[in-house]
Amino acid sequence: MVLVREGFFARNKLALILLLAGLVQVTAEVALGGIDSFPDTESYFETVEWFKGGSEEVDLLRVQRPLQILAVLPLEPLMGVEGAFAFTNCLLYLMFIPFFFSFSKKLLKNEFAAFVSTFLFQFSFCVLYWGLALLTDMLLWLMIAISFDLLFDVKDRWMTWDMVKLSLVVGIGMLNKESIIIVAFVFMFLFLKREFGAAVGRSGKWMPFVGSLALMALPFLIVQLSMLAYFGPGSTFFDFHVTHKSDDPRGELWYIPIAFLIAFNCMLLFYLYEIKRFTRENSFLDAREYIVSLALACLPILVFEQYSPRLSFLLFPFVIPVAAMLLSRMAAFGSGHKLRLALVLLFLLLYASANNAIAIYGDELRELFGIWSRS
Repeated sequence: MVLVREGFFARNKLALILLLAGLVQVTAEVALGGIDSFPDTESYFETVEWFKGGSEEVDLLRVQRPLQILAVLPLEPLMGVEGAFAFTNCLLYLMFIPFFFSFSKKLLKNEFAAFVSTFLFQFSFCVLYWGLALLTDMLLWLMIAISFDLLFDVKDRWMTWDMVKLSLVVGIGMLNKESIIIVAFVFMFLFLKREFGAAVGRSGKWMPFVGSLALMALPFLIVQLSMLAYFGPGSTFFDFHVTHKSDDPRGELWYIPIAFLIAFNCMLLFYLYEIKRFTRENSFLDAREYIVSLALACLPILVFEQYSPRLSFLLFPFVIPVAAMLLSRMAAFGSGHKLRLALVLLFLLLYASANNAIAIYGDELRELFGIWSRS
């Protein structure tokens, strides 16, 4: 785990710069306008009260996703429920930085590219609009970042302890949002490809593999059975997200490209330009592995009833590092690279400023164009 490795920030000074930039961001969020609330926010507050025994009515969907609620409970008497949620999300935002930096550096094998990748994430529209709000998305993205950082180690060595650590993170993450299952899909595919691929010898790790999958699923199954036993039929994940479909237009397939464009904006263009080179040159995932992994990661987006930007942003481990690779190449190679570096850094500042402005005036833009929802 990256946070327990001695001297991480000493060895990765660019990550320290990102952490300081993150501190400036969360300080400005709190000092200038406060942390935003959303239509979902009240149901989270009510769930905190329900867990304390002070409320009889509760949103059952929140009860079966208790991880961040449980993290907020000890802080609530000290800060109030709103302050506890805000503090927790700001802390999760800062914790995300070293994990995603570590994953990006392993994937791109370049510290500056890892810097760009992490910067693109922490100042993206989705993070500034939903991640730092009084919601639980930031915890999901942190758990995904930790999981992909661990997944790199798993694929590199296929050691039993690495698989156990990965499964623990995914299993615990399932108690926040089930969409972290994308990591389990990618893990299964990479293992099966290794076992049955002609070019690679078998690992002989079938028992740890099966045990890891069981460990990933166990917390989710316990919660679902508990919901069924306590609240009765109609209270499980499948009732909320599989048997029920929304009439919202965001449930139509034509909305998917719009959702991706809102989620990733200019990063999507960089990604489309760079993806061919990435799949040709990357040593962690070959072209086939990348395409199949990306397809598997898209499955939760197709299962849920709304193809929203928040769901589309689940693909950030696939999209953002590739976009960062393009910017890193632009800054580092060719004549006049100092000027190129300055232009890339200027672009990053404009990117952060623009996304902050869009997040601040997001409600006005949403009402004007009607292309995304606050939920």
